[in-house]
Amino acid sequence: MWQYRILFVLIFSFILLETQAQGSIFNEAPMLAEQVARGELPPIEERLPINPVIIQPIESIGQYGGIWSVGIKREGDNPGIFRHIGYENLVRWDPTWTRVIPNIASSVTLNADATEYTFTLRQGMRWSDGALFTADDIVFWYEAVFSNESLVQNYSRLRNNIYFIHGNPVTVEKLDDLTVVFRFASPYGLFLRNLASPYGGDPSRFPRHYLQEFHSSYNPNAEALAHEAGFQSWQEFFVSKVGDEAGGVGYEADPNLPRLDAWIHNGLWPRTC
Repeated sequence: MWQYRILFVLIFSFILLETQAQGSIFNEAPMLAEQVARGELPPIEERLPINPVIIQPIESIGQYGGIWSVGIKREGDNPGIFRHIGYENLVRWDPTWTRVIPNIASSVTLNADATEYTFTLRQGMRWSDGALFTADDIVFWYEAVFSNESLVQNYSRLRNNIYFIHGNPVTVEKLDDLTVVFRFASPYGLFLRNLASPYGGDPSRFPRHYLQEFHSSYNPNAEALAHEAGFQSWQEFFVSKVGDEAGGVGYEADPNLPRLDAWIHNGLWPRTC
């Protein structure tokens, strides 16, 4: 599986301004450089989006390899895992936790009353299997999961205040391959702050090209496919691919599920603490 990295920057300007990485030199991780040399992986220049964002280290550049130990004391600590190893939201908090900055989205535009948020995605960004990440993936999340009553029970947090205002759900529309609009029935000035939370990454965790085979709205044979795999319904099979609410979307799931995260997780996720 291709190993793609999404790079981030500490942006010192307003949230809605996009910072372009120009004239930057990207270094290949040693273990990936070996794969590039063997022709198993494209060079880093071909794996990065056209306008990647660059991390500005607070203290110093880290070292490749090693072991990262993170402790979890109770269920309330679970967001820490999202924040450390799977924090690939459309927007995110900067390293100092003082402002929300672009992430997967290269820029965000609000209308005058904060009822519409238009996100422009990074051109050329890819899932871990090499497929392009586009607006179709976000629309797939909205139509196939968020708006699907037979699946949303597995992801109750999708029905929380992040995507609702005064009880009314968000609507999502694709304008082009790199542009999506999130619309709300009432002004929602805190949406970007909420979207930058550890649980605000769901719109970018459902790769359409991989998951549509297991969804009945996209594959009329999804139910039969689920039965062949030993599941009672296509919903159960779909959930086995992406993880359920207890496991966290994408964390207790099919290891072949394409991700935008930097790591592939081993499926061990604490259900009780």
